[in-house]
Amino acid sequence: MSLAMMRLRSQLKKQDYKKLVSNTFMQPNQKYNLFAQQPELITKQRPVAGGTLNWLNADSHATATVLYFHGGALTAPLNIDQVQLVQKITRNTMVNTVVADYTLLGMATGEQILDYAVAALTEVTTTKTPVILLADSAGAWLVKYLWQLQPESIAATILISPWLDWQLTDSAVTNLAAKEVLLELSTMQKIGTQFWQGLTHEQQQLLQQPLGVVGPVQLIIGGHEMLLPIDKQLVTELTPQNQVQLLEFPAGFHDFVLWFDLPETKKAVQKMAAFIKDQHGV
Repeated sequence: MSLAMMRLRSQLKKQDYKKLVSNTFMQPNQKYNLFAQQPELITKQRPVAGGTLNWLNADSHATATVLYFHGGALTAPLNIDQVQLVQKITRNTMVNTVVADYTLLGMATGEQILDYAVAALTEVTTTKTPVILLADSAGAWLVKYLWQLQPESIAATILISPWLDWQLTDSAVTNLAAKEVLLELSTMQKIGTQFWQGLTHEQQQLLQQPLGVVGPVQLIIGGHEMLLPIDKQLVTELTPQNQVQLLEFPAGFHDFVLWFDLPETKKAVQKMAAFIKDQHGV
């Protein structure tokens, strides 16, 4: 563990940072729109299924497309740190980078959010270049649905600290809740229930089906995440039929990669960029 990580974790604990995050998730400012505030961040925007698709770049020589689904417990709007992370990961990888800005819980149901994901993937596949999915935290729900529905449209996937258990009642998870410095267990359980109850019966069934062939997958996970046991189960499920690369950072907490000065983050960004290049021969 780096000294910078030790200091940061200590600081976040003193600040009771997960209470601040919980307040953000439970009382989000959903009127905030990053790209309306900073239109210079994007080169193109297209409305899709109640949300938007936003191109950070439009390179005619790009040989792949990265489609990003942001975290924020499905309630908090896209923020600048998330966009900057995507920029760091995809820089010099010869891809077009598209950020999915979907309507959030409270303004949309879980059903509508998953329908948006399908529309977003359909839209980016019209470019005829391989599509690599990138998602952090709650964005993984959209990815899992696409894995089940349109795996043939996905060339590869990167998941950062994926959240894919709406109940979070397993003892392996609850035992790690005290270690977690970002997420509050009760908050995630409440939001998970709201999301799940807003799905159709067919969507719930599909999300509970065993995963098959989805293509190469890279997972970036922190060793101090309460989601760690669930994420390791995901690796176990995927491994028989897919190439899976698990990168566990022992001192990392949930979404630690959003703190850009950490040595762990810099290493994770390098690994993700290398994975993207490997998937389309750069």
